Amino acid sequence: MRTNAYIRVDGSSEIGSGHLVRCLSVAQYLKTQNMNVLFITRSKNIVKYILEDGIEVKVLENDCSLTDELGMIQNLLSTSNPNLMVLDVNNYHTFKTIDDYSYYLKTLGKMPVFTVSFEDPKNHPPLSDVAILPYAGADQLKYDDGKCLYLTGPKYFVLPRIFLKAKPAVIRKNAGIRKNAGRLLVSMGGSDPKNITLKVLSALNKTKINIQLTIILGGFSKITDTMVNNEMDNYKGRFSIVRDCKNMAEVISQSDMAIIGSGLMKYETASLGLPSIVISLDPYHSSIMDDFVKYNCVEHLGHVDIVKDSQIAEAVINLMNDFKKRQNMSNAGRLMIDGCGVERIFSKV
Repeated sequence: MRTNAYIRVDGSSEIGSGHLVRCLSVAQYLKTQNMNVLFITRSKNIVKYILEDGIEVKVLENDCSLTDELGMIQNLLSTSNPNLMVLDVNNYHTFKTIDDYSYYLKTLGKMPVFTVSFEDPKNHPPLSDVAILPYAGADQLKYDDGKCLYLTGPKYFVLPRIFLKAKPAVIRKNAGIRKNAGRLLVSMGGSDPKNITLKVLSALNKTKINIQLTIILGGFSKITDTMVNNEMDNYKGRFSIVRDCKNMAEVISQSDMAIIGSGLMKYETASLGLPSIVISLDPYHSSIMDDFVKYNCVEHLGHVDIVKDSQIAEAVINLMNDFKKRQNMSNAGRLMIDGCGVERIFSKV
């Protein structure tokens, strides 16, 4: 007998796409466990990605009130009787305040469904049945769990499915990390709302670096090819633009190093042993990076508003020329993320 599960998630240029990608991985795992899955979202622009994975989706209207959404979920529960509801909506674009989010969880808690939520490491109410904080440093914090079971730390990080079969960069062609770094990946996530990609390209354009660039522009990015070409008018090396990349794991495994944003992608590059330089989106993300850098698989430059072009160029040149450091970063990343996060989560659930 097949059982039912709901997954509630949004994605946009403000939220990014990492939460959606994570939830798609969860959905595919649940399908292997003989469960029917239904996505619920306010974001019409992510529907095509959900349908491409062969999963049903219920789209809420953007002006749907919190009360109306909860009423709709209550009606769904009465008709399909799901066993599980997975939530990945702890953000200030889905809910304007943490009080709204708390009310949402508390109301769901009165409904006949088991709730599992992915939570923010520093701002979360213990109101779901299982709260997942799969981030660096979360396993060192103490939580007042009450009736909520906390699953914390990178061992619970959910990798996209395509990463589970990808070959780590460190064992590429059995040759290990290349001594001469010739390929640099630049990716600031699915949305890049502050156009950090252009800042990075501007910094590289001012140098004499001759390294092949792969520039990834996410599905929610508003950066155009023309904007990229304008920033690269004096670049000495070759570069290519990939939009809404479908084979990110392959691109990562073929790269020698990366400049990335502070979102979930840093866990993905770590899992494949790719040495990375991180620029944070804002001061909050920068504070979270303090725990991540302790794993020694990335170099963090700080949040974008204070990072100078000269710092970006210097960091790239230094890492290119430091073979031993890249080796150590690669090994540390693969030890951090082993790809078994989703199985660990649902062994507890």
